[in-house]
Amino acid sequence: MQMFPDRQIIFQQMQAQQIDNLYVFANQSKYTDCRCLEDEDQIRQMLKQPKPLRFDWENKWLRGDQYAHMLYNLDNYCQVFGMQKLTEKHHPENIYV
Repeated sequence: MQMFPDRQIIFQQMQAQQIDNLYVFANQSKYTDCRCLEDEDQIRQMLKQPKPLRFDWENKWLRGDQYAHMLYNLDNYCQVFGMQKLTEKHHPENIYV
């Protein structure tokens, strides 16, 4: 799709504004919802913060950096998402089927 330069600039400004709005909204809540984000650089930046991130853990496996973020900030995740902090590894049996 070809865009005229002036429309392309407006489009880029709109995208930047949406990202700014996303950060403002995310900082107002207890966690940041990353399920709709596709920009890997944006997600990597968020992984540097201790604030819990909501990944799509119901539908796909977490990447190593996402899982590490959860483990490193386990107390925050437990508090925000109501997760249990268990003393042993526990996996649901259905993942082995």
